[in-house]
Amino acid sequence: MAPHRYDHEGATFDYRPEPAWKSDPLLESPAVKDWVYHLGSDEKKLSYLDSLRKFLEFTGKSPEDLVDEAASSKGYAIDDKLKKYLANLEQKGLTQGECVEYYLGARSFFVWNGFIEKLRSIPPKFRKVVATNAYNWYSTLDK
Repeated sequence: MAPHRYDHEGATFDYRPEPAWKSDPLLESPAVKDWVYHLGSDEKKLSYLDSLRKFLEFTGKSPEDLVDEAASSKGYAIDDKLKKYLANLEQKGLTQGECVEYYLGARSFFVWNGFIEKLRSIPPKFRKVVATNAYNWYSTLDK
């Protein structure tokens, strides 16, 4: 009996290649590892890891530092950092859709790690982008 063959990125393999996100150095953090494993598809995991990486570069902190800071902060300090990050992305010339993707990816990390009560909703000018993306996503499920 012939072995199964897998097509991946234009190449054919006798084995299923390891997803790229599994070798990400951010997975050494337990907070990141727990968060990533619940995300769903490999594409979403890669995208959200990239979002978190950009947020870590923006803050200059490690995932553990961010979790500790969120746990000890009062009010909406983490949310304020996320909003500054969103503004920074916008200043760099990214589209509103790209800004929202990076913002929601980083925000998801805090939601998963139990800090949802320290986050406000997305800024009003970006809500239409989120609603449009959700509508497009749900409409593709109907097809």
